Amino acid sequence: YTYIGLTLATAVVPRFVCLRDLHIFVPFVTGPITFVSGPIIFVTGPVIFVTGPIIFVTGAIILVSGAIIFVTGPITFVTGTITFVIGTITLVTSTITFVIGTITFVTGTITFAIGTITFVTGTITFVTGTIAFVTGTIAFVTGIITFVTGTITFVTGTITFVTGTITFVTGTITFVTGTITFVTGTNEFLLTPSHLLLAPSHLLLAPSHLLMTPSHLLLVPSQRKIINFKQS
Repeated sequence: YTYIGLTLATAVVPRFVCLRDLHIFVPFVTGPITFVSGPIIFVTGPVIFVTGPIIFVTGAIILVSGAIIFVTGPITFVTGTITFVIGTITLVTSTITFVIGTITFVTGTITFAIGTITFVTGTITFVTGTIAFVTGTIAFVTGIITFVTGTITFVTGTITFVTGTITFVTGTITFVTGTITFVTGTNEFLLTPSHLLLAPSHLLLAPSHLLMTPSHLLLVPSQRKIINFKQS
C-alpha cells in the first residue's frame, strides 16, 4: 500500500488490518508537540536540535550543554550552576560564583548548603570526610570538620571548633583558639599532661600575665591547687 503524506483517510486499509499494527514513519515534524500520553520506548535517530527547555527528566542525563531545571536522578535539586561533579549533591540552593582554587578529588557528600560560596583562594586537594563550614585552607582531612577559620594541613581526627592553626593532629579537638603543632591524644579544653585536670569553672588562665610550663608547674590531683608558678 502507498500512503500519501500522513493522512490515513487517503489510504485503503483492509478490514483485517488493525490501525495499531501499522508502522508509520514520520520524517519531519514542524508543529510543537503539546502532550504525549504514551511512553516513548525507543528512539533510534539522534535528536539534532531542541529549542524548548527540558522541564522534567526522570532518567539519566549523560551530557548536557545547556541548563538543567529539574532532575530526579542522582542530582535531586539544584538551582545554581554545577560544572563538574563526580560525588552526590542532595540539596543546593545557592550558587558557586567564583573559585580560583582547585578541587582535585572529593569522595564525601555535600548534604545541605543554603549559603553562598563567593570567593575561595585556597586549594582543596583531598577530602574524604564531611565539611560543614571552612574559611581557611585544607590540605588533607579524613575526619569531620564543622567550623574552622584557620589553616589545616593534616588531620585524621574530628575538629569541631578551631580559630587557630593546626599542623598535625591524630586525636580529637573540641575547642581551640590558639595554635596546635603536634597532638596524638584527645584534648577537650587545653593541652595538658594525662594526670593534669583543668576545670574552667574554678581555674582562669590569662596568657597575658601567666606562663605555665611543665618544668616549673606541679599540680597535686588530691588538692587540685598550683604549688608553684612563674609569672611573665
